Amino acid sequence: MDLRVKKTRKSIVDAFIELRQIKPLEKITVKELASKAMINKATFYLHYQDIYDLEDSLESELISSVLSSISDKNLYVDNPFQFELELMNAIKKEGPTFEILTSGNRSAHFVMQLEKELKNYISQNDPSFSSDVKRNIMVSFIVYGAYYTYTNNKYDKDILAKTLSKLTQQVIKTEL
Repeated sequence: MDLRVKKTRKSIVDAFIELRQIKPLEKITVKELASKAMINKATFYLHYQDIYDLEDSLESELISSVLSSISDKNLYVDNPFQFELELMNAIKKEGPTFEILTSGNRSAHFVMQLEKELKNYISQNDPSFSSDVKRNIMVSFIVYGAYYTYTNNKYDKDILAKTLSKLTQQVIKTEL
């Protein structure tokens, strides 16, 4: 990728994150973002269709980063407790970016994308997963439950991650 393109993209993302910290997504305009990023609107549109496309792109990058930090691609099958713990720790490491992108009305969108990408990730490493209805339901239950518990509690994130991982282990051990 051309260095100018990288710099422009970084400028757009930095300006977006800065605006997103103080405003909901729906209140951010391309004009305002372009001004803050010191680019013109046409340049923004060379990279993204609209503000929502930018947010979707950043969400996808965040989810990819989180999933790529898992040490072993078969961890979900071999050690679900460790898988959940690594997933939570990866989210915790994203810190402010995670909190910004999941704030406001976009929270539900993010968790739906996370569930979809996590199921794709598991299916790539365990082809039997796709046709296993019980395991698919269990992953949905764990993702939504863990996500909303993690984001809606102000407890120490290490304690939250460990507690959620232990709960996940118990859910997985329970026969449906």
